[in-house]
Amino acid sequence: MLGVIGAMGLGAIGGCGMEDGGTQTRLELWTLALRPRFTKYMEGQIAAFERAHAGVRVDWVDVPYDALERKLIAAAAAGRAPDVVNMADLNFARFAALGAFADITEKTPGSARERYVPGALGMCLIGGRVMALPWYVNPQARIVNAELLERGGLDAATLAGDWRGLIAQAPEFKRRTGEYLFSQPLGEESQIPIMMLGEGLVPLREEGGRLVADLMREEIVEYVRRWVGAYREGWLPREAATKGHAHLTELYQEGRLAVINTGPNFVERIRDVSPRVFGRTMVLRGAVGELGRVHMPVMVLAVVSQSRQMELAAKLAWHLTGPEAELALSKMVAVMPSAGRRWSAESCARAAACNGPPRCTSRATRCASST
Repeated sequence: MLGVIGAMGLGAIGGCGMEDGGTQTRLELWTLALRPRFTKYMEGQIAAFERAHAGVRVDWVDVPYDALERKLIAAAAAGRAPDVVNMADLNFARFAALGAFADITEKTPGSARERYVPGALGMCLIGGRVMALPWYVNPQARIVNAELLERGGLDAATLAGDWRGLIAQAPEFKRRTGEYLFSQPLGEESQIPIMMLGEGLVPLREEGGRLVADLMREEIVEYVRRWVGAYREGWLPREAATKGHAHLTELYQEGRLAVINTGPNFVERIRDVSPRVFGRTMVLRGAVGELGRVHMPVMVLAVVSQSRQMELAAKLAWHLTGPEAELALSKMVAVMPSAGRRWSAESCARAAACNGPPRCTSRATRCASST
């Protein structure tokens, strides 16, 4: 897919900013899977932006999560890409590497470095340039089927809170229950690089001013071998290698996984799809590596590199990622705002464990992005 994107020349994407009859400037905004739940919220935010910018109209398009890359490629090929696009961190990195997004360091109304949590903004910085703005973040939590866990001889106190510990507990759990203690995407949407970083294992090195793969160090090989071994021994489900992140909630809802490590917002999906499993669910602090940090996925808003209204598009992204807008969103769903220099232990715990799930721990969550 990346080869196709590159062949299309993303640096030459034409944005959708335009003049309508000479009186109205139009921006096109794409978001990920927000309708219908967040329709009212988004319409309110867009209306506020339009009121503050006379003569501007924002056309909002909501795209299914798994269709974004395909639709963006098609829109780019037709010269109809959006001005502002919402992306998950991994998707953003792929497109940013191909020059799809604009440097908005000097185009935002204020300093991004003073506004956003450093850990959230960090993944939006490329070569010191602001290539996107962090929208909301979703620190990972362990969502646990307490009944299935008990069948395997474990409980919240004895369940490992780190990846190496979970691998060590998986064989005995499988023997006792015939089900799986946990899973992680290892093939598509592989989480191994993220887990490596959590262990303090950096799979890259600098060479000639560039980052290159550095995967043959003994400690890196041993870590990957540990995961491959767990899969080959049957301690992890087949879907770990054949499917991406979606398999976690799918298998959990079917009662085949005792623990999944994902955003706490997925508890609501479990409630709607599998009320029986939901009734047995509790939420614990997210799994960690040697560094003791919880993975913090970031949703971003990026300005397409050839938007015809680049500064206005940057203002729209700035508006949607503002403290007031993000706070309102975080009250609706178990996510955390990116605007704010520091999170308290109390707010971390509430977002990562206690915003919606049926049972939660009282132990404060340590956020990877806190400073």
